[in-house]
Amino acid sequence: MWGVCALAAGALVSAFAVTVFAGVPETAAVERAFLAAVPCPAAADDGVADCLRTVQATVTGTQIRRGRGSRYFVELLGPAPASGRLDMGSADPLVRSLRPGDRVEVTVWRDFAVAVARDGVAQEAADTPVNQPEFDTAVATAALAVGVYGCVAGGWALLRARRSALEGLPPLLVPLGKGVILSVACALPAALFGIWRGGPTAVVVGWLVLLPVALWLGFLFDRLMRRGRHRQVPAPQGP
Repeated sequence: MWGVCALAAGALVSAFAVTVFAGVPETAAVERAFLAAVPCPAAADDGVADCLRTVQATVTGTQIRRGRGSRYFVELLGPAPASGRLDMGSADPLVRSLRPGDRVEVTVWRDFAVAVARDGVAQEAADTPVNQPEFDTAVATAALAVGVYGCVAGGWALLRARRSALEGLPPLLVPLGKGVILSVACALPAALFGIWRGGPTAVVVGWLVLLPVALWLGFLFDRLMRRGRHRQVPAPQGP
């Protein structure tokens, strides 16, 4: 039964990964278009022009969530996309000083609100397509590793159902699964490497470089755990 579940889950995760991979060229094109965008000329049609527009909005509130992974938001009332809660990334130089009722200028591009300004002080928002292709590639790469492992483990269980029911997973799949879990953690440094080197391809290259290390650590951890379970505790010595 668990083989069917593992195979189905692996197929779904693999399909998700392929779907995300397929969307990477589009997100990369959106990122390039944004980076090439210039301020709209005065005569541009705001609803059509693919340029940076400025719209007026009113601040209805701010939220600063401190702690691990602090978040900073400003809540706006204005024409879309300059409306709702906008992630600003940091409290300075503007968010900390904003109060409900303040009028601000919001720079928008397509359906992104990319910056907020008041009295000559501007702050970039986190709502941009920049680095989205790299993070999408990292997510898809990690998901594909999990999906392929699920398909392999589930397929093995179905092909050898009686043996797997008696013995469980074969010795190779257990440490391999731990290595796959570690390879998921490699997606973040791979994404950062891709951002540094400038492209989704660099994300895949970085992840492939880290993959053997993750698999080796998976086998190493499994060996250490097995050694610890089989270690005999010496019996207490009598007087």
